[in-house]
Amino acid sequence: MQNPFVQLRKYQQGLSDPQENRATETLAACLVFSAEARREFLIFLFGGKRRFEIGDMAAYVVSTQQQTADGSWVDLLIEKDGEENIVVEVKVKDEERGDQIQKYRDWLEKTKKGNHYVFNLVKQHEPAFDIKKHGGEQHHTWRELYDHLSRVKKQELETTDASLIEHFCNYLEVEGIVSTWKPNEILAYGPGLVARRAIVNLFEQVARRLDELGLDYETKIMMPETEWARLEIGRTSWKAIFGEKGYLNKVYAFYMMQDVWSAKADGFSFEIQLWNRWHRCDWDVTEPKLSQWLKRLKQEGFERCAELRGNKPLKADIDGYKFSERPAQISAFSSDVAVQLISTVQIETMTSDALVDEVYQRVLLYCNIVSQLR
Repeated sequence: MQNPFVQLRKYQQGLSDPQENRATETLAACLVFSAEARREFLIFLFGGKRRFEIGDMAAYVVSTQQQTADGSWVDLLIEKDGEENIVVEVKVKDEERGDQIQKYRDWLEKTKKGNHYVFNLVKQHEPAFDIKKHGGEQHHTWRELYDHLSRVKKQELETTDASLIEHFCNYLEVEGIVSTWKPNEILAYGPGLVARRAIVNLFEQVARRLDELGLDYETKIMMPETEWARLEIGRTSWKAIFGEKGYLNKVYAFYMMQDVWSAKADGFSFEIQLWNRWHRCDWDVTEPKLSQWLKRLKQEGFERCAELRGNKPLKADIDGYKFSERPAQISAFSSDVAVQLISTVQIETMTSDALVDEVYQRVLLYCNIVSQLR
């Protein structure tokens, strides 16, 4: 069988959706490495209408990126030599297309012996699309697959099989292909484990999207019991700004709670940490640049504030203030509420995808501002 991880090298950047490619290869990896996952996937495809025995799984060969005569690529192919040929057309962001389904059906008829089946696996099925009208067998969604495998992993499987399936399900959540939470569930963050999981998953998706930019972003998810949950974001290139020493994750995306740190309301907020004593950066690097940073942030419409030793708020005007000793913290946030906050009212009206995107865009905005500091 093909090594599905090696197959990733076949993809050419810019020709297709990289998230879709990764999803296809990750699914293929599970099917290759676990006969139990292969069996359950086949059961899932055929809607439980067919029995598949674990002893027969070695005969089913899994491959990806099979090229057809017209130069198209088959996402996922499962073959039992001379008996069965199954094509799965994988979609994450793209819409279902009847011409693709028909094309793969025709390809199977012309090139493969035995029975032929074409399925699709999509993030969101369009009810008006009937796959059977285009030579397909049945449509499926990633969420349906997630639910099926989640039930399977609760059975008494071998440890390796169960672990592989569990990691695959988690992958679907982190990638945002499957959402197991709703934005309004986050609002119960304080008392609820479901809300905590939703926050973690949201931050994981934002971190993954930053990583996909191929730059030098570094992220850390913090879920302390006595502080606001947050995603801390930095870039290694910020050493040119803040110096070689210390922690460079200077942009914080918080989830605020009223019963922690005296927040005025629940919701998301965003902040730049120019200086934090716990970051252990070099004050001798920061201090000479500080007035210029503060000036630039003021021009960008940012409020700037500081806490002195003992966490005492600085009451004097921060512009031109001469710090006699290293402060506890110097931070900045947008004075525009539409940029600074995502309120509970907004959260309640959003889909999970929309909320992830909104947090991601705010993080990018703040990171871009930090990158402009000198």
